[in-house]
Amino acid sequence: MKVIALAACLTLWCVSAFGQSNDAKFEVASVRPSTEATTTPANSWIHGGPGTKDPERIEFKNISLKVILMKVYALQDYQISAPEWASTTRVNIVANVPPGATAEQLPAMLRNLLVERFNLAVHRETKDMTVYELTVGKNGSKLQTADLTVLPPEREPGSRPPTIGKPDSAGFPQIPPGVHLMGGRITNGIMRWTARAEAVADLANLLGSELERPVLDKTELSGKYDFSIAYSRIGLRQWVTARGPIGLPEDDAPSGGPTLQKAVEDQLGLKLDLKKDPIYVVVIDRLDKVPTEN
Repeated sequence: MKVIALAACLTLWCVSAFGQSNDAKFEVASVRPSTEATTTPANSWIHGGPGTKDPERIEFKNISLKVILMKVYALQDYQISAPEWASTTRVNIVANVPPGATAEQLPAMLRNLLVERFNLAVHRETKDMTVYELTVGKNGSKLQTADLTVLPPEREPGSRPPTIGKPDSAGFPQIPPGVHLMGGRITNGIMRWTARAEAVADLANLLGSELERPVLDKTELSGKYDFSIAYSRIGLRQWVTARGPIGLPEDDAPSGGPTLQKAVEDQLGLKLDLKKDPIYVVVIDRLDKVPTEN
C-alpha cells in the first residue's frame, strides 16, 4: 500500500519566468551536484522562500534539473524539451533571497541562476501534439462545489500541519476539513484519490501524469471542487512528484477495477477524448550537466 499527498499548485511557482525582470537574482547561491541516487520524501525536498516561515532563504535538496526547469517556466513535464539526462541529474541549491522579494520573482531568480551556473539557453515554440481533451459528459459534471469558508484545524505552533487521515470504509483517504489537497492511496491494484477544493486544472495534471499524455481542461468549470475517484493502475506510469518518481506497483493483486478513462466518465461525469492540439513548449538549447564552481 502506498499513500501520496499532492498539494495544490503553490503560488510560489505559478508565474512563468518569461516576462520577469532580468535583474531578479538571489543574493548568494550555492549549487552543487547531488550524490544521492534516488529521490524519496526523506532525501528530496524544497524548503523556504517568500510566503514561508523562512522567506529569505530557499533550499533545493536532491532535485532534478528537469523539475527545476518545470518550476522556472511553470510548465508540465511534456512542455519542457530537454536532454534525457536532465531528468536524472540532481542538484542541491541553497540560496539567499533578497529581503522583500515576492513569490512572483522566484522563477526569474532561479532562471538567472541556471543561466549563470549551467549556461542555460532556451527558445519557445508551439508543437502539435496528440492530447486528451477533458470535457463535461452528456449528463453533466458530478464534481461537488467546495465550501471555501471551512478553515483548517487549529494546531500547536511548530507542529506538523494535518494532511491525510485513515481511509474510510471504501478505502478512500480522508482529508481534514479546510485542508486543500489531493490524497491518493493504492491497495490491491486500485488507486483511490480524494480531493478537497481542487481546480479542474489540477485534476487534468493528475490525469496527464497517469496517462503519459497532455490532458487539456476544456470543461469551462472554473471553481474549486471536492471529488473522489478510484481506478485500476494496471498499465499506467509510475507516479512523479516535484521530488521525483515514486514507484507505485502496477498491480498488488488482480484489481478488477475500471480503467482511468471509464472512472473519469462514470465517477466524475467528465470524459477524455483524443485530439490534436497546439502545445506551447520550451526547448532547451543548452544546459551544462555540471554547474560552474561556487
